Amino acid sequence: MRGMTIIAILFWLLYLALSAANIAGLRREGDVSRLHRRTKPLLCPVLLAAYLCTASAAGVSVIWLIPAGLLGGFLGDTFLLNAERYFLPGLSSFLLGHLCYTAAFLMQIAAAGTGIPVSVILPGLAGYILYILLAARPVLRAAKRELRIGCSVYMAVIFLMSFSSLLMTAVCGMRFLPTFLGSLFFIISDTLLSCQIVLGRSGRGVMETYLPAQALIALGMILGNLPPTAIFWAF
Repeated sequence: MRGMTIIAILFWLLYLALSAANIAGLRREGDVSRLHRRTKPLLCPVLLAAYLCTASAAGVSVIWLIPAGLLGGFLGDTFLLNAERYFLPGLSSFLLGHLCYTAAFLMQIAAAGTGIPVSVILPGLAGYILYILLAARPVLRAAKRELRIGCSVYMAVIFLMSFSSLLMTAVCGMRFLPTFLGSLFFIISDTLLSCQIVLGRSGRGVMETYLPAQALIALGMILGNLPPTAIFWAF
């Protein structure tokens, strides 16, 4: 157990180091920009290893839909390194990843066996609808016709993923809050990415929000399923 805990910590530190290097690769040209391209496909595999090792050290059963979602992130990251050619495969990979996350969250809700409070459903829906009207809809209207349908479907799926994480947090407990926060980071990241692709704006903030999004989703699914007496970080 102690050895697995140390390995898990090392993988989390490696993820942080790769994240810092990846973001640094966006700040300059030349050799450093190659660092961004070389580190981006490594991010989700390292995060997957961190998730599996942490779950093992904590005595938490692995929900295999989470690794499947990270696999979708890995494929999406890799395809979008050449977004002009592989934008739709990249978008589809992330969409499948979000569907895996959504299924995992709904499984948690079903396992809890309790009702979903209306006091969470209605304000939650109102918040997402407001965000769509103010931030997402203008981007969709500006998108090319051939991209509009795909982007609309993707948007619906990511909002479903986030809403299901909100319901999971409300039903299953606040230990799942990091997962919900990660879903919000994902929405912000994809909004910024859409503004970059469709409106030609700078890509600043895309990776800075995407990297914590994936990490928080994985971490929250571990924290939320910890046994009551688990102290998995103790040596």
